[in-house]
Amino acid sequence: MRIGEFSKRNKVSIETVRHYIDLGLIIPYKNGAQYEFNEKCQKEIESILELKALGFTLNEIKSIFLYETLGKLSVNEKIMFYMIYLI
Repeated sequence: MRIGEFSKRNKVSIETVRHYIDLGLIIPYKNGAQYEFNEKCQKEIESILELKALGFTLNEIKSIFLYETLGKLSVNEKIMFYMIYLI
């Protein structure tokens, strides 16, 4: 689905969706100049909205997403990530 439908479905503005994309909180597929939002994007925005409702800031949410991602990585992938991050 495209950004307009995605924003309506989640009751947020298009600008808010773009802001979340800029922060790396939502990572849609880009088809030319258009974003395409899938089920993964839907789960990401649902998590963002739930965490915001609990009082987390966007920076805190970004950290939470990062730690969730790191938890899914193998040991070698984590080492590579830390090496890149620390350089």
